[in-house]
Amino acid sequence: MKTYNSLKDIELDLKKMKLEKQILVEEMKLNVHRIDENFSSNIIMSTLLPIAKKFGIPYLIHRIFK
Repeated sequence: MKTYNSLKDIELDLKKMKLEKQILVEEMKLNVHRIDENFSSNIIMSTLLPIAKKFGIPYLIHRIFK
């Protein structure tokens, strides 16, 4: 357990803990944003890639040999 010599030491420690908490909250927000971006990208790719394979490749082949 930490012992404090003055009220100022306590205030500084509390301020430090508050700032550390704010940093952690911002890191969590950033992680949630990154997860949301990755999830959206994965859904788009998993939806569009099969469609592109199904229609895009035959279309390109048709255009090449036309």
